[in-house]
Amino acid sequence: MDGLGTEESHGDKRRQHHGTQNGRANISRVEDPVECSAEPYDQCQHIQIPQHDHWSHYNDLLNMSDTPPTIDWLDWGIVAFERAAREDKPILLALVAPWCEHCTAMDRTTYAHREVARLVDARFVAIRVDTDRRPDINERYNLGGWPTTAFLTPDGQVFGGGTFIGADRMPGVLSDVAEAFAHRRSEIAAREAAFQTRGESVPKTVMDDDPLVWLSSRLLESFDREKGGFGIGPKFPHVPALTLALERYRDTRDPLLRELVTTSLDRLTMLSDTEDGGFFRYAANRDWSAPHTAKLLPDNADLIRLYLDAGAVLERREYVDLAKRTIDWVQRVLARPRGGFAASQAADTAYYGRSKADDDARSLLTTPKVDHTAYADSSAAMIASYLRAAEILEDQSLRDVALRALDEMMLAAYRPGKGVAHVIGPEPDVWGLLSDQVRVVEALLLAHMATDQLPYSMLAAELMEYTMRAMWDDEQGGLRDRARTEAHSDLGLLSRALRPFVTNCEAARMLFRLSLVTGRKTYIETATQTLASLGAAYRDDPLLGASYGLAVREIGEGRLPHGWSLSYVDWRLSEPEED
Repeated sequence: MDGLGTEESHGDKRRQHHGTQNGRANISRVEDPVECSAEPYDQCQHIQIPQHDHWSHYNDLLNMSDTPPTIDWLDWGIVAFERAAREDKPILLALVAPWCEHCTAMDRTTYAHREVARLVDARFVAIRVDTDRRPDINERYNLGGWPTTAFLTPDGQVFGGGTFIGADRMPGVLSDVAEAFAHRRSEIAAREAAFQTRGESVPKTVMDDDPLVWLSSRLLESFDREKGGFGIGPKFPHVPALTLALERYRDTRDPLLRELVTTSLDRLTMLSDTEDGGFFRYAANRDWSAPHTAKLLPDNADLIRLYLDAGAVLERREYVDLAKRTIDWVQRVLARPRGGFAASQAADTAYYGRSKADDDARSLLTTPKVDHTAYADSSAAMIASYLRAAEILEDQSLRDVALRALDEMMLAAYRPGKGVAHVIGPEPDVWGLLSDQVRVVEALLLAHMATDQLPYSMLAAELMEYTMRAMWDDEQGGLRDRARTEAHSDLGLLSRALRPFVTNCEAARMLFRLSLVTGRKTYIETATQTLASLGAAYRDDPLLGASYGLAVREIGEGRLPHGWSLSYVDWRLSEPEED
């Protein structure tokens, strides 16, 4: 086996477009190290590292045996990298997720294999990263899905890897990678030097005249009229694309756009778990069959809001009812007793393959485990969805739940001048991620709309000010995905700035909305600069580019999304009356 081969993994290669060099392009990989079992990487979510006891929590989530793992997994951090440099060993980086069934399988088979454990201990430094807890690491090192199995130099550069590797093949892969690192160091270094010096393409710095028309036509072209959704499979919800189509239908009353939205939402209901509730992550087949059964908080938050808005705009009560049933599931399964929301419920093919009609119904099986960790970006997304639901369903209790969760989150995870932490808890340990700030700003503005309480809009403005100070890219414009605020936070590919396309589009929209509330021209100017920095990158992938279309519709045409109404607020305290 060629330890520096380049055969692609079998996982889905969808990526969020960054508009800059992303640290993953042209990465050489171990030749064909991947089995076909892997969760595809579709998403498009400073930094002190969680301690070792985090992995005992992860093992519990995976329902593993009581026998401790034989591999000594280290957390991402300076200790692991210094050890790799001191011992002159390559790094085995495992990117995993608590909800990922294939990660569970690799733990129970490959990493439990005695020879695998021996080789890892003897010839590698093993680092394990929870992708939900460290989305910034995942963005730079994901090689096609979860689990990702990446091989790094001691300074964190990728020279091989893939996704799932079976126990029968892993010993050979490990031996070949270790030999390549030991005897082909100059070749590895030369490839890395060439990659580092390769020029970046600079996007156009002006906004196109007709991105909404162009995007609408491309979405209609990729629309699967027979089965709904886009393309031929696997089928993901693609909420921004459906939201753009819905908003464009509001603007134009184009019947083709209505057909796109209704057909897709009708078929997308196949991702809804009709027995327990909640939406699965995606479907493997064109007809929305063979769902991958993880249920993630942010996916469900976005789908709740989409079905609520579509139900209101299209006058389809069944869409609103489905959103309400999904909220009921969230309340039962993911709502935390002290406020906020758990991150996910794990995939479990055996469990979800059963129904009440079966002799061995689900009630006889163990319910899939829930990761009770709360993350700022996904919790804020669900808070926003609850606030929209409270208005549409006229349910005061949903508003109260949302505001309580928002207040708890801000108390636990917000610090003036430091922004919002990613992990919500008594001792927040991951700070300065762009997605957290943007999602929380949106939730705060919706809370302001729902209550007319000034502190919510004032906090939103302060948080955006921090974001612009800490993450603005002075050279190319736009916002980086993370702030450089903590010692040793730039290990490996973290030293490379990313400007995430979708999150920059969302940030531009929040800046525009803050300009309406505050009257500050600088916000709308920065929003326009943010979009301009992305140029015509939306043309690379219209499904991801839909986020750009939503931003252009809002900023360029001054059209707020359905359900939004913002106006200028004078934050000055009224002067006391004279006696």
